[in-house]
Amino acid sequence: MDPFSSRSTQSEMLDTDLPAKDVLDSLNFMIFVNTFFGGKRTVLNYFEKHGTPEKFSVLDLGSGAGDIPFALARWAAKRKKEVQITAIDLNPHCQAYAKTRFACPQIKFIRHSAFDLDTLGHFDYIISSMFFHHLPDEEIVRLLDIVRRHSRRGFLISDLYRCRRNYWGALLLAGLTFKKVIINDAALSVLRAFKEKDFMNYRKNSKVSFEIQRHPLFRVVMSRHDLRPD
Repeated sequence: MDPFSSRSTQSEMLDTDLPAKDVLDSLNFMIFVNTFFGGKRTVLNYFEKHGTPEKFSVLDLGSGAGDIPFALARWAAKRKKEVQITAIDLNPHCQAYAKTRFACPQIKFIRHSAFDLDTLGHFDYIISSMFFHHLPDEEIVRLLDIVRRHSRRGFLISDLYRCRRNYWGALLLAGLTFKKVIINDAALSVLRAFKEKDFMNYRKNSKVSFEIQRHPLFRVVMSRHDLRPD
């Protein structure tokens, strides 16, 4: 059976109770990948393409190391826009790391579940990068409806593309670290990642409308931009 025909259900080591050192190693690797392999650029391109108000709010789901919200805060500052970003993650090691390395007045890092947004309110935009592949299909469908209800202007869900070339590329890149957790999770991240057909099924089952697009460097996104807030 082709291992890339459907998503793997095997859990990544990062989703278990790992020691802090292993988590930090993984976060450093993800920062490298986001910087040089399209993670940051995919998110910033969304805001550059659609434009934003002079003042806007953003919620980042599964913020991990915090590098994506930090890049967005810098992007907004260079354009003299006022942004307030709430970055949430349930892993305490991720939160501690993000608060230390990417502290910024425009960003509030909090430990919080993506499935409990009622306590956080509404945001102009909701973004997420490389978080959705950690979730099973049924939770993705549920979360998409939550994202739609809590985003006033739009959302962007960016993740990895599931294919053989991306798998071997991720494995080769992770192998250069000589770290077991990173090598294991880099390969599994691709096997748990997505093809366009997966996103089409989520759109059908969640009844949430959004665009599906491939991006360079093995990225695929679900995005929506409403010209006028609901």
